[in-house]
Amino acid sequence: MSRKESSISEINTEKKASYPLTALGLTMFFGLSFFYMELVFKFSVSARVLDASVLRMLAVSFITGSFIAFLVYMLPHVLARITAALALLVSTVSFLIEFFIQREFSVFYDINTILNAATDALKGFAGDIRELIFCFDGISHILLFLVPSVAWIIFGRRLVKGIKRTRMIEMSYPVPEKVKGIEMIDLSETEDEDETEKTMEQPCGGPLSNRGRRFIAGLIPAGVLLLAVSSLFIMSYAGVIDREKLGPRYSFQNSVVDLGLAGSVALDVKNIGNSGVTESEFVIVDYTDPLGDVPVPVTPAVSVSGNDDVTVTAAEPVVYGVNAYDIDFAGLAEAGGAFSNMNAYVASLTPSSKNEYTGLFEGKNLIVFCAEAFSSSIIDPDLTPALYRLTTKGINFTDYYEQATAGTTGGEFELIYGLMPLAGGDSMLTMTAQGSYTNMGAMLSSDMGYYGMAFHDNDDLYYSRNITHNLLGYSEGFMGFGNGMEKLISRAWPESDLEMMQGTLPLYTDHRPFNIYYMTVSGHSGYNFSSNAMSVRNRERVEEWCAEKGLEYTEPVKAYIACQLELEKALEYTLEYLEENDLADDTVIALAPDHFPYGLTNGGYLGNLPYLDELYGYKVETQLDRDRNTAIIWCGVLEDMDPIIIDKPTSPLDILPTLLNLFGCEWDSRLYIGRDVLSDAEGLYFDSGYNWKTEVGSYRAATGTFTPNPGYEEVGEAYIKRHNAIVANKIAFNRNVIYNAYFPYVYSLLAQQAAEEAGDGTEETVP
Repeated sequence: MSRKESSISEINTEKKASYPLTALGLTMFFGLSFFYMELVFKFSVSARVLDASVLRMLAVSFITGSFIAFLVYMLPHVLARITAALALLVSTVSFLIEFFIQREFSVFYDINTILNAATDALKGFAGDIRELIFCFDGISHILLFLVPSVAWIIFGRRLVKGIKRTRMIEMSYPVPEKVKGIEMIDLSETEDEDETEKTMEQPCGGPLSNRGRRFIAGLIPAGVLLLAVSSLFIMSYAGVIDREKLGPRYSFQNSVVDLGLAGSVALDVKNIGNSGVTESEFVIVDYTDPLGDVPVPVTPAVSVSGNDDVTVTAAEPVVYGVNAYDIDFAGLAEAGGAFSNMNAYVASLTPSSKNEYTGLFEGKNLIVFCAEAFSSSIIDPDLTPALYRLTTKGINFTDYYEQATAGTTGGEFELIYGLMPLAGGDSMLTMTAQGSYTNMGAMLSSDMGYYGMAFHDNDDLYYSRNITHNLLGYSEGFMGFGNGMEKLISRAWPESDLEMMQGTLPLYTDHRPFNIYYMTVSGHSGYNFSSNAMSVRNRERVEEWCAEKGLEYTEPVKAYIACQLELEKALEYTLEYLEENDLADDTVIALAPDHFPYGLTNGGYLGNLPYLDELYGYKVETQLDRDRNTAIIWCGVLEDMDPIIIDKPTSPLDILPTLLNLFGCEWDSRLYIGRDVLSDAEGLYFDSGYNWKTEVGSYRAATGTFTPNPGYEEVGEAYIKRHNAIVANKIAFNRNVIYNAYFPYVYSLLAQQAAEEAGDGTEETVP
């Protein structure tokens, strides 16, 4: 008897292992592993526990898990184990990265933002990263996310062991006639194998060959995958999933909440690949009646006290004209071409009117501050007199919101370009590569006689500012720590805004008019009295102020206020310098935060942010509560005027259009998704998650709920639909501007017009 026949005859056919059970076991293991990580992530970063998103996450988890299980099941043994281990490792690392990002910044970062900032973060904020990881919260979550990987190490070999034996038999041993009913022959028993493993590895009887049974069993993960996909379609048609959020209204922030991290990453990859391929469609909106069916509160007629017979006739409104270019966008849309939809959309908009403030700052100097983690909560007449003066003596924004997305570079992008960073951390790189057209560096350029510079008191390479900020249109480019700033300020973490102003003001104030941009850093997290140099420097003043006011703040809040005092000192020095050099009445200061103080979130979530509650003085339960802030536009000449109060909803998207109007620039208001806050344009705040707020009320896209303001309780559905469409159009326009280079196209039209008016006979081909 041959060795092969001897082995066959010794088979214990009572111990049977099933291909279907192996395939099902792999499918359930990976599906439940991904679902487990989604639940851990959800419960760690959100107050919501059981809602419809859990069902969506379950479906997406089993789509991912079934796909991985199918690969593992069909691959050879070694590749199967490597693939399984890599899939779990990559997933674990991805969840941990996003978890720690949320802990630090209280937002979720898309792929572009992570890739853009990863190297800089590791280099610049290694200390903060270590603090996040090497603490109870960090270590405990690392262990929680590692559970599936540990489970695979313990149980995975048993799930794939039969795969190895099957491959060996299929490749090396034909099935003899007398054992056709036996599907697998165990030729590799060893003394160290226990009875459980033998049982799992023994074959089942049946009419099919080993190979046939294996492939049929492979239909199990494929079937589960199909079932999970079908469940998503069913949920979509049942309204449990908003299909618009998967396509035209996709937002990574909303998607993580709705679908979980795995599904959001898949959508993000899809959107990265399709970002600039096609031009977006726009919803037709009737702008003629902005309030639609909203019952407008009645304004009482004007009367003169003590004389009911006197009638006061209102003065005729002054017609100022509009802020728009002389471009026939409607004609261009009808002609077709690559930007027909964009041109049609711009043509449908009504340009905002010029007003009594148009050109008020024409020819004046401009200093713009993007203030690191600034909050209006620190403004106090005793503690921060300079900030108090700038806020109350200039244009006073009382309903301002700064959404947090893409970190500091996202806030910079909003302030500089008046656009949302829909390309994440790549937004600034993408836009500056197209050329400088619509931002203040370009509008107040050397062609208009302006001397321009951009400054930052931290590393010049961070967020690639050495590239982007040299392309913003400022005549003298960009200076950061590493290409000149290190000669003016001392090295610390964070560096001093006061030292930056002391060192840089003399560089440009003799070159008038000047146009200057600053990105500050003194207010950066972490907020403590040990490693934050600015908090340590200003601790005593904060302690004195707290004692005077009877305030019992916790250390993180005190440390936050203390480091922000360095910005206060920088502004105080700037005002004194301007006044001493007779520049105050001829210099405009604009300031806006880059994001809320997310260094004070302490890993919490909305409704559980005690440090922010303490700082703000109210319970932070919604995104609007969290993001509420203020902006500053000040000039010495405004102090002699009546206060200008902007009580309509505003955001950093509105700062650039407002400055363009105040400086009397030639600009087209239809090309900006924000508005001149001094114009007749409707007050509207919105964010990349399609949430919005007007004077009438606020809308939350995630739940589809509208909350009316007092006096507007009877607001109709038409108003909500109209503003949903307006916001969707603005975001679609924003996306096309970034990805499809719309501004170079528009400004090529203006260049062609100028050439034709100059009569030089130049003809350019417009794309």
